[in-house]
Amino acid sequence: MLGDKNRLAQVLINLVGNAIKFTEEGFVKLMVSQKRQTKDKVWIKFSVQDSGIGIPAEKLGQIFNRFSQSGETNSRRFGGTGLGLNISKSIVEKMNGLIEVNSKEGAGSEFSFEIAFNKSDRKQSSDSQSTPKEPGDKRLNPIRILLCEDNELNQVLMTKLLSPPHFELTLAKSGLEGVRYLESHSVDLILMDIQMPVMDGYQATDKIRNELNIKAPIIALSANFLIKEKKKCLDAGMDDYLSKPFSQEELFQKIRDWAPAGSVASNTDGEYHPDLQASELPVDLSILSEFSGGNREFELEMIRMFLDQVKSWKEEMKQDISQESFEGIKASSHRLKSSFAVIGAKDEALAQLQVLAENRDLSNIIGVFQGMIEYLDLAIPFLEEKLNKK
Repeated sequence: MLGDKNRLAQVLINLVGNAIKFTEEGFVKLMVSQKRQTKDKVWIKFSVQDSGIGIPAEKLGQIFNRFSQSGETNSRRFGGTGLGLNISKSIVEKMNGLIEVNSKEGAGSEFSFEIAFNKSDRKQSSDSQSTPKEPGDKRLNPIRILLCEDNELNQVLMTKLLSPPHFELTLAKSGLEGVRYLESHSVDLILMDIQMPVMDGYQATDKIRNELNIKAPIIALSANFLIKEKKKCLDAGMDDYLSKPFSQEELFQKIRDWAPAGSVASNTDGEYHPDLQASELPVDLSILSEFSGGNREFELEMIRMFLDQVKSWKEEMKQDISQESFEGIKASSHRLKSSFAVIGAKDEALAQLQVLAENRDLSNIIGVFQGMIEYLDLAIPFLEEKLNKK
């Protein structure tokens, strides 16, 4: 089956970890079953069941809300911010699924969700190497793409993915820079990051649509994968939405969906069969390897850029925390999230920091940030070792 293994793993880790936390004795079970299938798809149900403390009936309706636990006593007893279920719900919805809970106080809980996966017609082979099929035939017209993105690591990554002869990529470091480029140039497609300095994606889209009267498709790029964020982008005049982190094939598929007739992307079936690779802890470099296509120098460059970004982010966070700058905490954590995704680093805490900053919860911000430092104390030497092996 073809699907997003990283998002699926994150949901299962959250649910199983939550079940273990609230189960002092008895069992925690993860059950996977096929529900139905068609020629092209198969629906799989995932259930996490435990014999733990359960959830009172009056709390079931709010259990997926931010910072929700089944009671103040449990919050003090078991700790945590209560963000895991809210994040899991958001990820499942991103995968077009629905998460449900059945529970009885004192008798355990069961969290379940169902996801539709595309079938793969490829027979797995231990020595097979497969790469994503680029959207195109070199003999056709390349796609002219404007990328509005302020994150340097993402710029390098997209330059690698959207390279000639299939693409003509232009980079803009802000929405304003992108608007100015469009005043004198034509493009086939615009990839628009939402959070940028000077002029954000919403403001840039408004000017592109209403002042420049440009009709080229705009695909929003955002680290927020909430349904309301997608709706806000579409309401603002964008045509589609791609949440970070995204796979190479997800990006290509969006380009195929919106490419003009006669371009390379409009003349391919776009089949894609990613290889499953074993994760390396504490960082899963298989994600970066997928993007690089085996280009070692490119991977090393991305690792170096990531380490530089993390160093700057740690100093920014210390300053923002000391000054209680919640907007700064939220913005810097959001900006770093996509870099974590590309490298394969664990980014759950960055999402927590954004939510905590919105709620001005300084004490929990300090705790989550300290946990991030402890994680980075493992991840940074791991990545530095990879550089030294060159």
